[in-house]
Amino acid sequence: MEAIKEAVLSGHIIAWFILLLVFILFLKFLKSAGKGLVYLLLIILLLALLQYFFPDMLQPAIDYFAGGWMGD
Repeated sequence: MEAIKEAVLSGHIIAWFILLLVFILFLKFLKSAGKGLVYLLLIILLLALLQYFFPDMLQPAIDYFAGGWMGD
């Protein structure tokens, strides 16, 4: 990290290029992770609405998963 810091401060073009590349890859990761997070939130919201309006419909699935995770 110190070597990159010194190279950037000294004005080396290769260090700036590497820093720019890392920044672009980080933004691409955030974009793809953000899209997946939105889908996950939509699924959770849909399941919460189904549980609120139709509690008997999801109860067998809840019992199955809760029993599996709790070791019953």
